[in-house]
Amino acid sequence: MKQNTSFYTVGRFLTYGELYQIKGLLTAQRIVHLVNEHGPHMGLNSGSCYYEVIVSGEDKDVAKRIIGKYKARKSIDRLRCPKCGHVNHKRVEIKSAIVKLYYMGTTLVQCTKCKKRFGI
Repeated sequence: MKQNTSFYTVGRFLTYGELYQIKGLLTAQRIVHLVNEHGPHMGLNSGSCYYEVIVSGEDKDVAKRIIGKYKARKSIDRLRCPKCGHVNHKRVEIKSAIVKLYYMGTTLVQCTKCKKRFGI
């Protein structure tokens, strides 16, 4: 790394779990990175903190690609059926007030393969 290297943020608002996985991916590619912790410090893996990853300018593009692939994979995994792992599903209309309350803030879907209902 050069003496007057600029640093760039390549990941923001990361949870500790996301940070841990991204750090492993960056380290595997030998990308030197810094981590900033934001929020009230209540110890490692407290739910109130979020993290930011910073890399040098020369590693910025590679690091952004790595983090982009990680986020894309995570988005797809979020849509997988918890029972069979299938990614195709259809939205389910909720008629019951109790079920609406239970799934508030999410969308109820049904897997097209195994018919399992889950919220996304």
